[in-house]
Amino acid sequence: MLRENAEQRDLLMKAAIKIFAERGLDGTTIRAVAAEAKVNSALIYYYFDNKQNLFEESIKYIMRGFFERLAKNLKSFSSGKERLEYLVNCIFDYYCEFPERMHLMSVMIVMHLELMRKILRQFLRERSALPLHIISEGIEARQLKKINPLQAWWIILGTCMFTIKMRQVVDGKNVVMGNFAVPEIAESRRQILEILESGLVINK
Repeated sequence: MLRENAEQRDLLMKAAIKIFAERGLDGTTIRAVAAEAKVNSALIYYYFDNKQNLFEESIKYIMRGFFERLAKNLKSFSSGKERLEYLVNCIFDYYCEFPERMHLMSVMIVMHLELMRKILRQFLRERSALPLHIISEGIEARQLKKINPLQAWWIILGTCMFTIKMRQVVDGKNVVMGNFAVPEIAESRRQILEILESGLVINK
């Protein structure tokens, strides 16, 4: 029974994320999420108090998924460059697999900043902030420059998220803006890493 409940809740989360990403918080209805999940609206109210609660839990679901991705292939790092590559690749890989999740996170940051702060504080109280640990460890090992780990993480995440968002704006592949073509996603990763390395990595 517990397994069925977990799977059912997971189904509702995925449906909610899709609808919230498409319509935003204000444009989403419980009925629309139920229709996407192919369930009765009453089932959503069984798991969630209201639309606001569903929205907040959707954001936490995205965060949990990303943190699980970070932890899955965690390894020891011999350089600051490796640490940055790992973090950047995890962000881009998560986007490539779940673009609607990353889109919803970008909407959250722009449109619901105070709510984002609240959810982030709750989330970090419940679990370890793995990206900050990876960065802090790099600073202690003198692989990364001395910087507030939270500030470094926001720089990394913000740079990646902005690049991903701009790719969505111009519709990704083979788009030319003026005399400049939008780079392929692999090239975007490489360019971001070069920029971050120049600012954060200690060259030995």
